[in-house]
Amino acid sequence: MITVLMNAGPWLPVPPLGYGGIENVIATLVPLLRKRGVRVVLATVWESRLPVDRRIWMYQQPQFAHLLRPYNQVMGVAHAHMQRVVAEIRRRRDIDLTVLDGSASTVSRRRSSLVRRRRCGPTASVTHTWRHRWPAVTAQGAHVR
Repeated sequence: MITVLMNAGPWLPVPPLGYGGIENVIATLVPLLRKRGVRVVLATVWESRLPVDRRIWMYQQPQFAHLLRPYNQVMGVAHAHMQRVVAEIRRRRDIDLTVLDGSASTVSRRRSSLVRRRRCGPTASVTHTWRHRWPAVTAQGAHVR
């Protein structure tokens, strides 16, 4: 049995109550993965209600409303969430794969150093695109960097 850590970020609960790009993707994938015997650790907000094997969070409530504030008042939100994700990766030895949003490059780089030291499994980065803007990329169904 493998264990996957999926990062939904601190912005919206999973599943979201309407809008939510990565949150909707995760809400669709997790039940299918669990049905196939994959253990899922979800990094999200406490209010998320998606059934998983373990949930980790930095914030109890979604932080989406804070995005309208000046940058210097918001920039620490994502960093604090990602610091919690990295702490969980360091603490656990059973995480075989980490799925991060493509914008989480800082954690991806930090996790890469942990992978090199054989402290955790690989990282998959999910990148969001609009199909009509990059038809050559999506014509084959997926884009891998």
